[in-house]
Amino acid sequence: MESEDQPMNYGRETEKMPSANMIESALLKDRNVEVRVERTSEIELWISEGDSTRCDSFVSNGSVLSKLTLDSSTAKLSFLLFGIGSVVPQRAITASLSFFEIEYAPYEPQFSFNLAISLPTFVMQLLLFVYLQKIPLQARIGGMFSIFSVVCVLMVVTPAVFEKNIAYWTSLLLCAVIGTAYAILQVSIYEVAGPCAALTNNLMLGIGLAANLVNCVRILFLATIPTDFELSAEVFFLVAALFLVLCSILAFTFIRKYQKAQ
Repeated sequence: MESEDQPMNYGRETEKMPSANMIESALLKDRNVEVRVERTSEIELWISEGDSTRCDSFVSNGSVLSKLTLDSSTAKLSFLLFGIGSVVPQRAITASLSFFEIEYAPYEPQFSFNLAISLPTFVMQLLLFVYLQKIPLQARIGGMFSIFSVVCVLMVVTPAVFEKNIAYWTSLLLCAVIGTAYAILQVSIYEVAGPCAALTNNLMLGIGLAANLVNCVRILFLATIPTDFELSAEVFFLVAALFLVLCSILAFTFIRKYQKAQ
């Protein structure tokens, strides 16, 4: 029997530590990991990255793997992109308001679009206190990014297909869908990132980057095509849709690995 003070190789299976296959599934191929049993109910995990080494303590195999999945480089990059993607539809609408104000005159989309997003967000956040756990995590994150991508395409297709009044009310409905999906997505990604400060920081960094990236692109469009608001809106929304498809793929991939680690 191993001494409690003696480090145990993570590739050896005991009832208190994960197997080599489980560690591999937790994205640790590029890390030096050593597991030590300090107490009968707790595992110490020593992770070496570059010149630094840190120790995390866990009470079960599931929490070990969950922590490792959250702390991987892939997860950190994914959550940076999730932060950007979570606010991209709203930023695209704000950047394209000049187009919508011309297209939907004499309506005032600057006010009505913002209200159509914020009100469903608030209502859905209240409902999620009761119904959040009844929605699968895959649908709450990957599904919401997929909905975002479809809505971004429809925001520029709708004015070209329908007459003004129908197009305006359809766009309002699409804004409500954005607000509803945003509420679900926001709560869900913070729920997953919560145990890991690095993921939360990357998520917040992504949200901040989104505003700056959209503003930079808008400045570029104003300098190159200052009067073609329709073209700039189409580029904004179509690029946003492609980016959100990427976020959706990353989300489904991450959640699948995260759930296996539970």
